[in-house]
Amino acid sequence: MYHNALTRAQSEVNANQKDAYGWFNVGTNYAALKMFNESAAAYDQARRICLPWRMTWYQFGWFEAYLAGTRLDDVMALADVTLKNDPYAEEMYYYKGRVFQKCGDDNAAREQFSLALKHNPNFARARQALGQAGP
Repeated sequence: MYHNALTRAQSEVNANQKDAYGWFNVGTNYAALKMFNESAAAYDQARRICLPWRMTWYQFGWFEAYLAGTRLDDVMALADVTLKNDPYAEEMYYYKGRVFQKCGDDNAAREQFSLALKHNPNFARARQALGQAGP
């Protein structure tokens, strides 16, 4: 499925190199295939062309791609721009917490995971991550 969707998205960007949504779709399909370097490059192209800030809503492939490539500043930038416009987006706190975890700052990670759970007590990934963030 993702291979087929990737082929279609690549055809779209081949037809129009300035199609930010096409590039985003390329990135999303690469992320689903765990091809994070390719995914990040496609997301970068989409960001250069320009996407609305709300593209971070329920679209987490770029967070995963940037985390896999240790592009932590990009994760923080995406999360921060979303939280500026929507302070209740629990997933953004989760991804900020993952950045702090990668940086070895367990206190800051726990704080972010707790904020995610404050906004959505049923957020299982945040609860699991909070348990892994240390005492």
